[in-house]
Amino acid sequence: MARVKLLLVTGAFLALALPGSLALSQKKAAVPKFEVDPWWPKPLPEGWITGRLGSVCIDSHDHVIVTNRRDITDEEKETSKQAPSVLIFDLAGTLIGSWDGDWDKLPGVIHGCYADKDNNIWITGNGDGIIQKYTHNGELLLDRQTRRFRYLRRHTQGQKLECESDSILQPGRRCG
Repeated sequence: MARVKLLLVTGAFLALALPGSLALSQKKAAVPKFEVDPWWPKPLPEGWITGRLGSVCIDSHDHVIVTNRRDITDEEKETSKQAPSVLIFDLAGTLIGSWDGDWDKLPGVIHGCYADKDNNIWITGNGDGIIQKYTHNGELLLDRQTRRFRYLRRHTQGQKLECESDSILQPGRRCG
């Protein structure tokens, strides 16, 4: 008798659980599949070469904006031309714009980019606290430079270490 109850309970459980699991397995089939396109982007202009790429962002017109850290090797400099700091591509991978900016003002190591609702391009530096806003043509609209920025350090043995911050949001704030 106990065995019959166990079989009935198990059967009922499977009857309830099986359709749900089938529905889940059908939903997994709807997950998008991405493939690498080895021909994107299209070749850059004659002799251009990029260093490491800092970031990629997309504006409201689906332009792909790529930031170039401009750190090519000496050997590459002998045979190639340094690509500009900002490269703008259409979805087909055609270069539709590029610009460099003033290297005295650009972040030492370009780290991030963001395209706002007005399609302005925001660029940030890595470790120097620089935040800049540009038009698509490379015109500098906003420049928040500190070059003295120090990041909040990790906790050490349960105590916070103090740090200085010249950030855009809270200038002169002490951490810790």
